[in-house]
Amino acid sequence: MKAGIQVDRSYASVSRAIHGSSQARGWTFGETLHPPVVRTNTYRLKTTDQGHGAFCSFASPSVELSGDQPRLIYERLLSPNKVTLGDQLAMLENGQAARVFATGMAAINGANLAVLDARLGHTVLSDKTLYGCTWSLFNRGFPRRGIAVDFVDTSDIAAVANGIKDSTRVLYFESPANPNLKLTDIAALRQLVDSINTSRPAEKQIIIVMDNTFATCWAQRPLDLGVDLSVLSLTKNMNGFGTRMGGAVIFNAVERFLTDIDMEVKDGGGVMLDEAAWDYLVYSIPTLPMRMPIKVKNAQAIAAFLETHAKIGQGNVMFPGLPSFPQYELAQRQMSTGLAGEFCPGDMIYFQLAKKPGEAREAHLERTKAFLDYIAENSYPITLAVSLGVIKTLIESPALMTHSSYSEAALIAAGFLPGGIRLAVGCENQADLIHDIEEALDKAA
Repeated sequence: MKAGIQVDRSYASVSRAIHGSSQARGWTFGETLHPPVVRTNTYRLKTTDQGHGAFCSFASPSVELSGDQPRLIYERLLSPNKVTLGDQLAMLENGQAARVFATGMAAINGANLAVLDARLGHTVLSDKTLYGCTWSLFNRGFPRRGIAVDFVDTSDIAAVANGIKDSTRVLYFESPANPNLKLTDIAALRQLVDSINTSRPAEKQIIIVMDNTFATCWAQRPLDLGVDLSVLSLTKNMNGFGTRMGGAVIFNAVERFLTDIDMEVKDGGGVMLDEAAWDYLVYSIPTLPMRMPIKVKNAQAIAAFLETHAKIGQGNVMFPGLPSFPQYELAQRQMSTGLAGEFCPGDMIYFQLAKKPGEAREAHLERTKAFLDYIAENSYPITLAVSLGVIKTLIESPALMTHSSYSEAALIAAGFLPGGIRLAVGCENQADLIHDIEEALDKAA
């Protein structure tokens, strides 16, 4: 974007994804079409007073700096490309500020620790259905730090209300959830939390933290729906090519959250490389509006095919764009591109093979593995691999791979399908994808 032009949110999300912002807190691009690559881990200071002021302002956003210079001291604290990337992500999610991290897990960890204090007895109330590494963090990492985590089905508002304790500080969930695409009614949760927060002091106010990785800002803007901190793994759809890792936390209440999140970046050390931030700015985010419509269109067609196939059938396919999806009406309310309210159900499908009459669980799982192994060996456009959100279609078994930290009992409690398969749809030719899935179903399932 031309230097000096202020971004008005009336510009469409497509334009904002491509052009971003040149107003990165005093650092402009001048005459360059793209932001320059910055390769330094420390910055020249003219005086000790300048350095002192910069460090003080980092610890407190209320401290004013002279002139229009950003607080550039050391790359682990802030750097031009990361500041610009944060500004662009905040703009795309209708937030006031954002901070980027080295990975999605660093962002999830940082967002939670920015508001949790074990010394005050804070606890977390989390949804049962989570990305496997988040589940591990909440069941292993947080308890070792003195932070207890309780689990509930956040799609059940009454259950959430019953699960909230006096010690509950964070209400955490994913929507759509990984891997079964369960949705949570964000507006209903916001109403519940507001009713509870009215009688709580500031240090006990419940903070809503949501993982928006599956939908991304293209299909959903959690802050508009009532979330306090929106976190996401940039590694997935935001990167789009499987070449960089990253995470982000986006928020509105700057005075409330910025300092603590900045301190989690600084002290936690989960810092994104400046070259990675540059890749996101130049290659990844500008192509999001090109990649996502293709992926969503492919996913819609594949999901419709699967639920009409004799070896799958209705009831065994979870995709928010299908009328048979249990939360179809909620999906239509929450998930949209922001382009005239266009419904956007995303690019993820969760399904299982239909069970044969009297088939034991072990036999069903063996058929599932045979189906996946056939695709791994024979399919050209579909790859057996973990991760998601890239232009290439990826398929995996969550229970055997990404969510193996769950016990079998926890998998059942979280609503996982017994032989669930996660399909992250890419940009390949739609007919090619359906052909190879059909062939695997016919020959291996």
